[in-house]
Amino acid sequence: MGALLADKPLPIIEGLALIAVSIGLILSSMARAKSRRPGDRVAQIFWREISQTGYLWAAATVVLLFGALGEVEGVRTPIWLVIAFAVCCMC
Repeated sequence: MGALLADKPLPIIEGLALIAVSIGLILSSMARAKSRRPGDRVAQIFWREISQTGYLWAAATVVLLFGALGEVEGVRTPIWLVIAFAVCCMC
């Protein structure tokens, strides 16, 4: 647990975050494509909201990842990327 709270980057966590962001972007793109299909209006709204949420999460995680790679004080702590990864897995 101490390694997650230390102010030094962990390359494995950064790699996992990068993989999670790419999977999140792919799934968000798929949800956006589903939202554009003709059909039930409620389903279209649902898929559009899922898509926007995925894009927002991916953008926030990319900002954290750039902060970690750029060694910004406080952001390079690996726990932030672990929390972002956990949020992805919960959805």
